[in-house]
Amino acid sequence: MVIAMALYGVYSEVGKLRKVLVHRPDNSLKRLAPSNYQELLFDDVLCVKKTRWEHDVFVDQMRSRGIEVLLFSELLAETMQDSSARKWLLDRKITSNELGVTLSQELRDGLGEMEASKLANLLTAGLTFGELPRDLKAIGLARYAGVPVWNSLTNEAHPTQVLADLLTMQEHVHKPLEEVTFCFLVDVGYNMADSLLVGGAKVGMDTRPVGPRTTWPVESCLSQVRAIAEETGGRITVTEDAEDAVRGCDFLYTDVCVSMGEPLICGLSASN
Repeated sequence: MVIAMALYGVYSEVGKLRKVLVHRPDNSLKRLAPSNYQELLFDDVLCVKKTRWEHDVFVDQMRSRGIEVLLFSELLAETMQDSSARKWLLDRKITSNELGVTLSQELRDGLGEMEASKLANLLTAGLTFGELPRDLKAIGLARYAGVPVWNSLTNEAHPTQVLADLLTMQEHVHKPLEEVTFCFLVDVGYNMADSLLVGGAKVGMDTRPVGPRTTWPVESCLSQVRAIAEETGGRITVTEDAEDAVRGCDFLYTDVCVSMGEPLICGLSASN
């Protein structure tokens, strides 16, 4: 008796394996943490590099025995090249019930234009805040979210650290912050310095960034903080004269000469 098998499947526990679909460990394993691995049905937090190696060895062993091995990620990427298949899947994964009407539509549009292999990776590994399309980060996310969004750290700003710094200053002086003077030294033209300028201006402090002119904040930042300081009574003084800047300060705030991502030559120039 012949049984027609129109669909792929496992119809015998002892028959010969001819074709198998596997999923190579990817960024999804990087989401594992001590706080969530059990909820995600793992026995432990795995080493992604080692797990991939073990997987590849296993796949090589199957192929050496004539078994056809299909990779889920490749098939999904191939499927996502079909516009109708992509729409069908995203319509079911990105829903207004989960994300709200506006955010789901914005995210849906962004993923709808994403390169197929990258989209396949996100669909299997999940989407973190850092992987959101640029226009949905920070301000964009806050605009569409149904709950408050706290911007603790972006490439442009460090508001949470500045808030903590201001509270630390308040703990160590017996006067209001608007009477406090502090000096930020060295690389005064990057995100931490910009955030300190904004924070100092908002509470009306005497804020004195000091460093080589080549590292000064951009004019748009200075214009913003000076406008804030004008309303709060704060004072903003950007200078290269460290001796004059530190005179009479309540606090000195220092940092590295070269920020992350800058070439070494910047550090040599600043140190000179």
